[in-house]
Amino acid sequence: MKLVALSVLIWLAFGCAGGTASAHTSTANPEELLETLPVGEGPALRAQAQARLTRAGTLLAAAENKIASGSMTRATIVDVANAASEFSLLGHAAERLTVIGEAAGSDLQQRLIAMATRIKAAARQAQQNPDFRAEILQQELDAIVRAQEVRFPFYRKQIEAGNRVAIESTLIQLLSEVHRRAVFLETETGRFYQPFRKLLNEFQPALHAARWQEHSAAVQSFAAPPRLDKVAEALNKCAQDLQTGPCLWNGKECTALELIDCLAEDLRRLQLAALRTRGWQLAAIPPDLAAEPQTPAIEGNHAELMAQVEPLVLNIVKLSASRATPEAAEAEYRAWLTTLSKLGIGQWDEKTIDSFQAALEPLVNRSREMQKQVAHYREATDDYLRWRQRLTLSQAAKLHKTCPPLINAITPVARAHDGKLYLIGERSSLEVASVLSSIADVCREFNAKLVDQPVSAPRVFAPPGSNWGASRYEGRVHASVPLPLAPELAQQTSRLRERLLCPPGAQPLSLRGSLCLLAAETGYYQHVGGKIREIRVLPLSLGYVHFWDHQAGLAPCSRLPKEPVHLKLHNHVMLDVRLEPTWIQHEAFLISLTATAPSP
Repeated sequence: MKLVALSVLIWLAFGCAGGTASAHTSTANPEELLETLPVGEGPALRAQAQARLTRAGTLLAAAENKIASGSMTRATIVDVANAASEFSLLGHAAERLTVIGEAAGSDLQQRLIAMATRIKAAARQAQQNPDFRAEILQQELDAIVRAQEVRFPFYRKQIEAGNRVAIESTLIQLLSEVHRRAVFLETETGRFYQPFRKLLNEFQPALHAARWQEHSAAVQSFAAPPRLDKVAEALNKCAQDLQTGPCLWNGKECTALELIDCLAEDLRRLQLAALRTRGWQLAAIPPDLAAEPQTPAIEGNHAELMAQVEPLVLNIVKLSASRATPEAAEAEYRAWLTTLSKLGIGQWDEKTIDSFQAALEPLVNRSREMQKQVAHYREATDDYLRWRQRLTLSQAAKLHKTCPPLINAITPVARAHDGKLYLIGERSSLEVASVLSSIADVCREFNAKLVDQPVSAPRVFAPPGSNWGASRYEGRVHASVPLPLAPELAQQTSRLRERLLCPPGAQPLSLRGSLCLLAAETGYYQHVGGKIREIRVLPLSLGYVHFWDHQAGLAPCSRLPKEPVHLKLHNHVMLDVRLEPTWIQHEAFLISLTATAPSP
């Protein structure tokens, strides 16, 4: 059989996500605007806006300090005027970011609401300075409007000639010059803005539409999903071919065992590819939702593939086990335990484990000696593992009382309270978290009420050799933990190996034991508890796009996280919570850390 470019299908969306140079928006960096996708004009617009926002804040703070100390001078008036000019330009930057669906636009708009109040208050105070002359400002404004209205016919000709961007830039700059003066005037200032805004409205909507189309095209070049339907077809074909001989998987001839070994690795990559593709697809939804979102059916294809995997693999295992020779049966049994553990780790429940163990019984039954070994092994370890699981759950229950689930701790702080909006309404869940206030205000609230608080995170995958582990993504939240976690883990894993009757170089003789030991050795934990050290806020689409390689376990392989695509998702966010671990719960042991892990 030919499997055309399966590697391309698997890697298409897997390796396309790069990092960004901008600082993260977090409790440690609340003044940073939300990041943008690393495509199109978003990064440059954000960088320019961040610089202007910082400059405006510096100017305004200097003026406020002078006013508060009673040492206001003419330079103070200039600082307020310059801050107002930057404010005007920032308003257009927020609009540009929003037009291309970047949550940074909503974040910037919210920050400008607070800044507008401060600028207006400073402008009123500046009017008390003896050097202030309102009549001079009005004369300057009248002169600007008269001089520019004469040029409007020229501007319109330039617009018709296709020079829309240049004229837009000119008008935006003129509006900032108007605002730097009009901000000091109390009444009848609209007439100074109106001519420029009216001309902008004649062509800017079409220009914004063109910008969205260009941005959307760039996003959609990454949004093509991995062809999960083709992978499903290939897997079915392999199952058929194995009836009579080897199969081809990704251009390589495979036995049943080799196929499932490859599949175990490929499914993790496909899962991460699907998650990243989800981010690009969300970014491709128009921010105004003028039309029903047209996203590829990645959820359906993913669910269909994953629904086929377990029964197909089970049938392949049964077929392989039924054909094994007595001489090869023991080696195949051990090999299947290793391979199936890779496939099922962090995914399978007790019922599924029992189904696959039963499928391997024909291999065990090929030899009376093997039957005795496996029976003795399971008698010695199955009940022990169940007891360890019950004991660990009981011990962990006490810790969970003081370490609430991450999502439970964050939700009430993220909800609207004390008359302020944050990320969700008073009765909403984090699954619809969006920019309702400036993210700076959100981060300050998180700093005050969440940082240093104890919490627990579920289903943490902390692979050896990585710098970070990640918990299961749930309700727009996941945790990151610094690695390595603790030296005690190696000791506990060594003890577990002894209790599972596996000296170095040996392996468990049951699937349950193999999965349990592999989880300890490769870093799959039921829960990790610890203190919140930092909370990062990411735009929803960017959060998906930037899932790291070790975060393939962020969602169960059986499904993708659901997102409400019927909502306007361009300003929705997710949270990455950095934990300092204090305890770790494996299914068979619990560790209370004696030495804290390094801070992120």
